[in-house]
Amino acid sequence: MRSVAKMIRILTIPPVMAAIEIAVLRLARGCFPGASAAWVVFFLSVLPALSYVVWWAVPAHRRRGRKTQRPLAVAFSVAGYLGSAACCLWAKLGAVERVACFTYLLSGLTIAVCSALKIKCSGHASGVSGPVMLLSRYVSPWFLLGYLLLAPVFWSSIKLGRHTPRELALGTVTPVVFILLLSLLFRA
Repeated sequence: MRSVAKMIRILTIPPVMAAIEIAVLRLARGCFPGASAAWVVFFLSVLPALSYVVWWAVPAHRRRGRKTQRPLAVAFSVAGYLGSAACCLWAKLGAVERVACFTYLLSGLTIAVCSALKIKCSGHASGVSGPVMLLSRYVSPWFLLGYLLLAPVFWSSIKLGRHTPRELALGTVTPVVFILLLSLLFRA
């Protein structure tokens, strides 16, 4: 069962969910025109995923295990999220794109601040909840069915001892709050 739980966590890492979100927004709504889609996928998916490569490639990080993996993932993610927000502004992208990119940035910063305060907030839950909420709001309410993905994410996180239900709930709610607030701010 641990191997199934690990596989669920790998398949639902936030960079994978971000790439799916951007692809659906581009295909369904025409968002992220031209090269902006590639840049945003780089910042939201490739750069954050590189943290796992760096963690694995540096023996000192691997020896310390999760103690270094999570902070490294958060740092790479926030750097990428800053890049996506800058790309969004530089390319003068629309309101939906701004809500998407700034939700990642604010959610990532919230997770980083929580981590610094020794409060764990699930990046995995946030990485599933954010795209589901955004796609249900801007593409189709049918995407709300995507919240069913949280059941295996919660199960795997608890099974592997990565998060408590409270930490998972905090991660789930974080991007939803930012999507609703940013939708008002950007009039999306």
